[in-house]
Amino acid sequence: MKISVKLLLVLPLLTAAPALFAAASDFAVSADVGATRQSSDGESGTEASASLGLSYQITPQWSVLLNYTDSGEADLTTVSDTFAIGDVLYDATLALDNTAIGLFAQYMTERQAEHWSFGGRLGLVRWDTDLNLTLHASPDVGLTILSDTGTDLAAGLVAQYALTEKWDMTLGLDYMRYSISFEDESTDVTNTRLYIGLKNTF
Repeated sequence: MKISVKLLLVLPLLTAAPALFAAASDFAVSADVGATRQSSDGESGTEASASLGLSYQITPQWSVLLNYTDSGEADLTTVSDTFAIGDVLYDATLALDNTAIGLFAQYMTERQAEHWSFGGRLGLVRWDTDLNLTLHASPDVGLTILSDTGTDLAAGLVAQYALTEKWDMTLGLDYMRYSISFEDESTDVTNTRLYIGLKNTF
């Protein structure tokens, strides 16, 4: 997975968050890893992804979550013998590279079935997507043929298992659908992300 510079910039802030909010026990930081399936025009690819978040507990069941997700660069399709330069034929790979910042309202049930709680979230996501083309030559040549940004709704299902009073293991599934545009053309993209992570309340 291509690690985003933005993700590296946010990480020190989340590391320092427990000290910054030491007196506010309703704050929590979370980090998770998973796999994101990106699909467009009948083609799809899966890539490792990572997410960092900061949340605030409004009531025992409701919280707000601000998170950053790097979905990686997922190869959608490989085309052979299409790009000809002189007498040399090139193979090419088309890939989607997506990052997103989201603000969610999240609802979780009270703990049940021993340490488990379950819920869902809904929010707005500001996404940034590049459509990249790699010509397999010697060396490979990478081109960004489309860049687009936008804001769309996203939703997810969440399960939490209480490891200790302050630490939870999280499992989740997120879904987002949006359209990318180039000149007068547009195409729909769906992101489906399955993840596992840790949450620390302080």
